Amino acid sequence: MSKEGINIFGYGSLINKLSLANSVSNFSELMPARIFGYNRYFGVESSSRYDKKCEKFVSVLNLEKAEEKDTVNGVIFKVSFDQYQRLIDRELSYKIVEVDVYDVEGKNIIDKADTFISNLNDFSWIENSIPQQEYLDICKEGCSHFSEEFLNEFIDTTLYR
Repeated sequence: MSKEGINIFGYGSLINKLSLANSVSNFSELMPARIFGYNRYFGVESSSRYDKKCEKFVSVLNLEKAEEKDTVNGVIFKVSFDQYQRLIDRELSYKIVEVDVYDVEGKNIIDKADTFISNLNDFSWIENSIPQQEYLDICKEGCSHFSEEFLNEFIDTTLYR
């Protein structure tokens, strides 16, 4: 990837270009990729997605350390330095962690990238919640733009607690 800007690895709603564009106006093309040593799961309370019926915020995706062979598919992209803060503001509940990002086949390291991981892990998936499902649909729609295989891997490797 070019030297201008900051690499980001997205594994949830940041996979969806339209969702990303709601916060960041200047970013490179999203490229399918993966990281190793993590699991993706629903576990962070959203700061913006509220279910009025359940009277609580829904759960959004997070990463947790796992065995080195475990993998999470997502995207790598670059944001300009001036847009980086907007992305940080969007991901307020998360801390920034640098990860090695591999090509989607998992054979070659592409580059290092920042990703967002939260220590707030006490929230769970809400069954039959329309806002909860809408968030998942945003993630799945982003995945579907790459391939059916990419989408199926996202579905198969996302943990619902």
